[in-house]
Amino acid sequence: MGRFCARCGSEEGCYIHGVCSKCFWEAADVEIPPEVRLFYCRVCHSHMQGKRWFRMRPRPLREDMEDAAMTEVGRVVELPEGVAISYVRAEVVGEDDEGLPKLLSLKVGLKEAVCGTTKEVTSLARVAYMECGDCDGATRGAYEATVQVRGEGREVDAQDEGAIEAAFREVDRKTAGRGRQEVTEIKEVGGGYDIKFVSLNSARIFSRWLSEFFGATVCESPKLIGVSKDTGGRAYRNTISARLPAARTGTLIEYEGKAFRISGFDRGMAVVEGLEDGRSRRILKRDMGRIRIIRDDEIRPVRLDSRSPGCGTFYDVTGNRFFEALSDAFPRGMREGETGIMVAVGGAKRIFADRKADAKSGAENKMEGNAQRGHY
Repeated sequence: MGRFCARCGSEEGCYIHGVCSKCFWEAADVEIPPEVRLFYCRVCHSHMQGKRWFRMRPRPLREDMEDAAMTEVGRVVELPEGVAISYVRAEVVGEDDEGLPKLLSLKVGLKEAVCGTTKEVTSLARVAYMECGDCDGATRGAYEATVQVRGEGREVDAQDEGAIEAAFREVDRKTAGRGRQEVTEIKEVGGGYDIKFVSLNSARIFSRWLSEFFGATVCESPKLIGVSKDTGGRAYRNTISARLPAARTGTLIEYEGKAFRISGFDRGMAVVEGLEDGRSRRILKRDMGRIRIIRDDEIRPVRLDSRSPGCGTFYDVTGNRFFEALSDAFPRGMREGETGIMVAVGGAKRIFADRKADAKSGAENKMEGNAQRGHY
């Protein structure tokens, strides 16, 4: 004799705890609330779960509301053993004056684990809007961190401002979808800038970019300012020092008795090109203190006028004079009429071919790569 449903006698072949799927779902004590409430930030579209705000990933608001509704339904409903919510699909059936969803029709999918049968029930979700703590704080000028951008032994100039703009673009890329302002104030202080960020995370993204692709030395200092109203724990405000190096892209330096031109920065390391051989190498940040910056007044543009087996005659463009140099002081392959620069390296004057450094920094190269991959 075959198996049959203990309740209706059906012999359908799929039994859950001794009854067929139809009888199981009819008897299952599943009470989906006719209506749930969702709370969203009107500015950044974060949603509240319990007493905490959660940032949505960069995606359509309706998809985020489906996940939020699934979480909220799962929080308030009591399901029989072995039954779980498999999906929640939302359809907007009402909007507010700003065009934001205020009423959603929900289709809730239920699935049992024994045979995998499903059932779909309906519910509604009403959406209320307010401002989350961060957006409210941004409106009031509140902030979690200040990034102090300064130059090492110099003032921040136009070249540094290009680096700062690139770092802001990185913050925008990493925080896409939040929809809120990340900076509450930019103030010129001490030849640089104090930049106040709404969140510590955004401040760290900004300063990390300056460190990795423009060589900035970064140091973070937290300060206790009281007790958090949200968590009840200690509240801190962080100050991040981002000191941009004196040696930047295009700077000529002397390192280990050789002359180099800085072509950019990559992961905090200086990428340099040898003036003698044109080969690229990296200098660790901890070794940057061992370099010597070659000043502009130490660089003399020269042109090879003539050469002989043992020496060459050069024209000093700045000094408007001719001088002779031994053959080991200038490139062997340098030809008459070619230009170069003369600098003092290792206590002796050397002449190098005029190598035009690629002015692109490591950050610009990375941004171009991101643009090609569709990140911008």
